[in-house]
Amino acid sequence: MPKKQTKQQSQSRNGRIAASHGGASKFENAGSDDDFPNEDQSIVSNTSTGSYPKDEISATNENGSVVLDQDVIFEDKLKEAIDQTSQKSATTRVNGLEALCKGLIKKYIPEFVEDRKLTLSDIVKRSIKKGMSSEVTSACNLATLLCTQLEDPDCIQDIYQDLKAPLIVALLDDSAPSTKRSSVAYALATICFLVDDEGELDPVMTALEKVFLRNKTGPQISSLNADLSALVTAAVSSWTLLLTERPYAYAHNYLRDNLEMFEEMLELPDVELRIAAGEALIILFENASEYDREDAFTVIEPIVSKLEELAKDSHKYRSKKDRKEQKSNFRDWIKTIEDGETFEEKFTINNREALWVKSWSEKKRYESFCKVLGSGMNHHLSENFTLREIFGLGDPLPIMAEGGSRPNKQIRINENNRNSKIRCQARAKNRDKRLAHI
Repeated sequence: MPKKQTKQQSQSRNGRIAASHGGASKFENAGSDDDFPNEDQSIVSNTSTGSYPKDEISATNENGSVVLDQDVIFEDKLKEAIDQTSQKSATTRVNGLEALCKGLIKKYIPEFVEDRKLTLSDIVKRSIKKGMSSEVTSACNLATLLCTQLEDPDCIQDIYQDLKAPLIVALLDDSAPSTKRSSVAYALATICFLVDDEGELDPVMTALEKVFLRNKTGPQISSLNADLSALVTAAVSSWTLLLTERPYAYAHNYLRDNLEMFEEMLELPDVELRIAAGEALIILFENASEYDREDAFTVIEPIVSKLEELAKDSHKYRSKKDRKEQKSNFRDWIKTIEDGETFEEKFTINNREALWVKSWSEKKRYESFCKVLGSGMNHHLSENFTLREIFGLGDPLPIMAEGGSRPNKQIRINENNRNSKIRCQARAKNRDKRLAHI
């Protein structure tokens, strides 16, 4: 069944960004860097001029002993982690999940992941259905990393369809711990975003709304304890990521119909929830302004004074850090609402590339993937085809290194380049068709 592609902005993803070119003993320290080989350290001898260590499965050192390729060692660690996730011990399973997540953050290995995508998807499902909060959190992280690693949109769609039902069930389970449901919210939204399927936005956003929208099955906004505040924050933030994929008319109508609910969130004591509500408001306003700037300002004007108050908040009962973060965000949002200033920021990727983010929607996407990839964000922006497509960076730049060329690697890169262009062209056609109906 053909997929419907989603991109409801007047410009595509590519157009909004400019790039300037059993045993716990084995994995007791699964979260440490020692679990995986350092990519900057060569552990294989070069046996021929112009070759790279990674081209060899093994090599022989001066003493005649065999030294394994660091890629082989790295993948063996991941295979051991996969085995751990099926053990009886919950601690061992969590260690295995965390080691898998760390590995998928550290390196971009789409072939390895694609070969094991069904296995990894089954691990996630099993953990979500039966695991405790810590295991579910790690499984949700694995789910997002799994889809971020995959290059083929059809593979991402298959994984999403496999995980969607258990994720939504877990999200709406009022008896489940809030920490578990928060992790599920982030994973569900991120995977749905990666699928880039217009037909999937409504059911997922509706599920997230049930956690925070009044008069539905979720908790009442005015009676939130600390745990529920964190859950509502996760649901609002996740919903906002998917909002960046909706048409301008949707944002305009939603802002008009739900302003009071967001205003109520701004009154709550939890600073993270206030910031999440403000972020949703500014993206609603930004996109609604593209539909009708004058009307969008008229709609949001009744709460501008409240936003200004939060931009100057000096209440001593809030921590200094919370006050600083809140004031910084709301000051920038006020500039967009009152002065029409657009957001623009440069993020350095490597010594040859930088990413220009030029809207609040794009900033939300960037920060969402920073949350997923952490310290590996720049590495993935340099090499990850799916991520580079999202941010309009084009194909990865050619590898530059001393010692000559690496033929077999270059062949794979060329093949991926061709496949990437085919994917981009197909998505662009679908987006053009969709935008024509806005």
